[in-house]
Amino acid sequence: MVSVVLLLVEASAGTPARTPGVLDRELVGAWEADIGSARWAIVRRSDHTFSEIRLEIRDYSVKKTTRVTASGTWSIRGKSYVKRYHQGSDASGKTVTQRDRSATIVRVASDVFDYHESDGPLVRERRLGGEDMNLQKIAPRNLRRPFADYVPQ
Repeated sequence: MVSVVLLLVEASAGTPARTPGVLDRELVGAWEADIGSARWAIVRRSDHTFSEIRLEIRDYSVKKTTRVTASGTWSIRGKSYVKRYHQGSDASGKTVTQRDRSATIVRVASDVFDYHESDGPLVRERRLGGEDMNLQKIAPRNLRRPFADYVPQ
């Protein structure tokens, strides 16, 4: 009987079946992600605001990364993780405001957050620390192998 209970607990760990309040608390803190063509650090705060610094490739033919700094609010809506960008800018000065990005939550654990955006790959964020971490200090400096998978058309 004990082993069955342990299996049930293990099987349900890290799934989006927990209540939104629990998920909210688990997502608060500093996180990083690297999906090859983009790498970022994000700090989610308990008041549901976030700050993010992202390096991404917007045009493979130029072979140059763009640094984007953004902030906004985040929320959990059912099985969705939603970020609303209130302000953001890249090196060219282009600004992004009031844009929502929604993703389906795949897994939340104490040190890993997996989600799938509708227009992109599975994203795995790894916890770096608490919400008091300095975003500038944890921001990505470069992409690890940004053009390794690029095949000219």
